[in-house]
Amino acid sequence: MITGYRKEEPGWLIALEEDGRHRPGGVMELGIGPRERKAFYQVAQQMKIREDQRFVHVEPRIHCKVKYKKWTHTGYLREPVFQGF
Repeated sequence: MITGYRKEEPGWLIALEEDGRHRPGGVMELGIGPRERKAFYQVAQQMKIREDQRFVHVEPRIHCKVKYKKWTHTGYLREPVFQGF
């Protein structure tokens, strides 16, 4: 799930769904093309729920496919790469 985005530099916040709950999966920076980026930001503006200094958080309704190398020791995806919505 995409749950938000960075304000300053490109990167989408992602979460993993486990047992009906979402847990943070990290920040995805790679594989996002200009067409996908534009489509996401248009929809995300309507789904914004809050923001802080660094991130805008959106409703976790956008599913995406992600490829990654492995898990980090802190439980995040290492180098997640966007594969599609």
